[in-house]
Amino acid sequence: QALMKASAAIVDLAGSSSFGRDNDIDSSSGASLVGHIKMKDYDGIATDAAALKPIFEKVQAFWVDKKTEDAMDFSKNALKGAADLEAAAKAKDNAGITAAHFVIANACRGCHLAHRVVVLADRSFQIR
Repeated sequence: QALMKASAAIVDLAGSSSFGRDNDIDSSSGASLVGHIKMKDYDGIATDAAALKPIFEKVQAFWVDKKTEDAMDFSKNALKGAADLEAAAKAKDNAGITAAHFVIANACRGCHLAHRVVVLADRSFQIR
């Protein structure tokens, strides 16, 4: 849970609308990546990407240990997306940043939908 919460501080999977944000476990009002992208803060984007890589490496190791193929693919895609995001930010490549952000968000969202059970009472979750 700590890894998912750490990544949620960077990537907001709830999207930019406010509908349901108060109750959405994927919502993070302090998520930095979208703000950095909107402001074209390339250093901030690169910093976010660098922070995501070790998180995704740990997530990938977790799923490799569990031998869960689809989750291993999700984490592999997220890790590649973070590397691509960092490279695109350093190159100030807006299209590359958008594409990498899309890959990361979809990998996170797909894995969460497939492997996380939300316990609504305290907003915690279990992994399935």
